[in-house]
Amino acid sequence: MANNNNGNDQNRGQSNAMNGSNGTHWFDEVRHRNNKHKTLSKFARLIYYRLIVPIKREKRGPHVIAWGVAIGLFVGFTPTVGFQIPLIIILWGIARKLNFHFSMLLAIAWSWLSNGLTMIAFYYVFYVTGLAMLPDDGNSLTFDGFSDYIEDGVEHADSMADYLAFVGQMVGDIGLTVIIGCLPYAIGLSVAGYWATLSMLRSYKKYRQSHE
Repeated sequence: MANNNNGNDQNRGQSNAMNGSNGTHWFDEVRHRNNKHKTLSKFARLIYYRLIVPIKREKRGPHVIAWGVAIGLFVGFTPTVGFQIPLIIILWGIARKLNFHFSMLLAIAWSWLSNGLTMIAFYYVFYVTGLAMLPDDGNSLTFDGFSDYIEDGVEHADSMADYLAFVGQMVGDIGLTVIIGCLPYAIGLSVAGYWATLSMLRSYKKYRQSHE
């Protein structure tokens, strides 16, 4: 009896850790519109609907879900803004032919972390990291110079052909540095995302089972 009581106490402790004061999951409280921390609430809802809801709607196995997150993060942290969806569709098609399965929708959702708003900051981090990994040629750009270079190229791209021409020019100018610099983030975050997703799915499954 003592062991059973201890087990029940432990389960209740785990349940209380995941639940708020009114019995809801703590994340539900954070993202609720009535949360007094409006900015935090908006950010939590954005994360929830953009990234968590696709995971909850995916009905296939946990590894299919985790691989979708991992591939989305890998693509999202490469300099492929504007080409992410076509690239993921191509990877998905190749994977199916090799009998390897991942959620294409989840991959697209998680690649969203890199977008038009975050592109310059991400690319500059990749650029600086690449400079640290490659021999110094003495022609490094400051953040302002890098930002002006990207913004000027995008502003003058009046068509897809112009944009592709700018991308080609950028690859020639700083592409190798950015590509090399993105690899630690793309590889590291995709691996972390895979295992974090599996862990989250296991925790969510236990949470659901304890409330059935």
